[in-house]
Amino acid sequence: MLVLDDELIKGMNMSEQEIKLEFAIWLYERDKISLRKAANLASLHWLDFSKILVQRNISTVKMNNEEFETEVSTVNDLFK
Repeated sequence: MLVLDDELIKGMNMSEQEIKLEFAIWLYERDKISLRKAANLASLHWLDFSKILVQRNISTVKMNNEEFETEVSTVNDLFK
């Protein structure tokens, strides 16, 4: 469990919810936790967390080139 000193929190001029959200985004951007785990850490529904990420131009889809090519191929096959 992470515990932050009250004086530190006051000095940040952020609410506890804002701190949790920023930390969750920070971890998510660095691929330390999944989108759903980050949303849970921020005490948000995963769709609400996703909307915040989109507003900040942070990708909600994480895949490498090989995974992307597989997805494109699958979609192309569906429309043949």
